Amino acid sequence: MLKNIIYQGILLLIIVFLVSLPLIHIPISASSKGIIRSMEENSQLSAVINGRIINTHLARNNQFVKQGDTLLIVTAEQLDTQKQLQNNQSIDYSAQLQDLTKLTRGQYYGLQTGQYQATFLNSSAFPTFSIGYAINGNPSIGSSSDDHWLSF
Repeated sequence: MLKNIIYQGILLLIIVFLVSLPLIHIPISASSKGIIRSMEENSQLSAVINGRIINTHLARNNQFVKQGDTLLIVTAEQLDTQKQLQNNQSIDYSAQLQDLTKLTRGQYYGLQTGQYQATFLNSSAFPTFSIGYAINGNPSIGSSSDDHWLSF
């Protein structure tokens, strides 16, 4: 019977506690560091690239926008310049590759790049031929003081 009284007492305490929960007000506060900004304050936009704004789709301040909306159109002169430079380098590398292909095939004429034209047209890269004759009238293969050689 004592067990029954303890059980009913605990049960009554739990019921009273649950019924009194909506009546008890406990103030809850939290603190943190931060900056409070108004809704009217302008939000700063920063771009990944530098450029000039050529078109804007923002009509007024605090305009609602959706994800994916185009806000600004920016020209990227620096990127255009880099793209043009890379295109020029690609054309130059292609011409050098064509010249190297011709040179490996033994074709020394019709080279496109100045680098290989200067190297192979104005140097001794071409085969040279020598014609020799002897003063005494006999052809000579070796060289002696009486031999005269023409090279071209």
